[in-house]
Amino acid sequence: MHDARHTAATVLILLEVSSRVVMDQMGWSSPQMIERYGHVTDRMRRSLADRIDGFLVGLMEPEKGDAEPEPADAEGTEEDPG
Repeated sequence: MHDARHTAATVLILLEVSSRVVMDQMGWSSPQMIERYGHVTDRMRRSLADRIDGFLVGLMEPEKGDAEPEPADAEGTEEDPG
């Protein structure tokens, strides 16, 4: 039964249920119980890594409205005056 409580708490955390609802469903009055019974899973770690990756990629992309400078034409497009 003890392991089932750990599993239930972890599943609620994976489902991103609010702490208050987790506490209510588990019958806890202290938020510290979530830390005791909830476990960090590989899925949580991967999700966090993906979110960090997306954030960092977003930092490197130009913002909307920021035009990338056009590359200079190597052959020259100026009209020949002659």
